[in-house]
Amino acid sequence: MSVLNVSFDAPLNDLKQARAGLPLLVKADVTGAVDGLRKVRAWVTSDNGTTWKQVLVLPLHDGGHGFLAPHTALVKGGFLGLRVTAEDRHGSTVDSALPRAVPVG
Repeated sequence: MSVLNVSFDAPLNDLKQARAGLPLLVKADVTGAVDGLRKVRAWVTSDNGTTWKQVLVLPLHDGGHGFLAPHTALVKGGFLGLRVTAEDRHGSTVDSALPRAVPVG
């Protein structure tokens, strides 16, 4: 049995904030998969996890996965929340949710 982990990365300003009103490209690295990943899904929230909007996930050239948080999810003075679920080819899964991951300025 493998243990999957998720880490996130996104380009932020000097204050470690995302810019309000603009889409944000988020990279999600899922590590620990045996024989690769079968599925990766992502969601974003702007209301501390009360509601989540699923977004399209695409594989990146470096082996990670990327998704675009839409401009509507980046509300000035709020937080962008991130959630990723993944499953490897042996059935191990991870569900990682950070409802207040990125401050928005």
